Amino acid sequence: MTDSANKRWPIIQDILSREGVAKQHLNSFDEFLKKDCRTLLTKSVT
Repeated sequence: MTDSANKRWPIIQDILSREGVAKQHLNSFDEFLKKDCRTLLTKSVT
């Protein structure tokens, strides 16, 4: 693993231990709907 990957895993593990995998997935999907989905749709129309 790279040095930056080694630094990320403790953060990821902390988030998952506090919120759980399901909560993290829901938050990630909500973020996608709020930002990324709109961007994708806007780009596909133009």
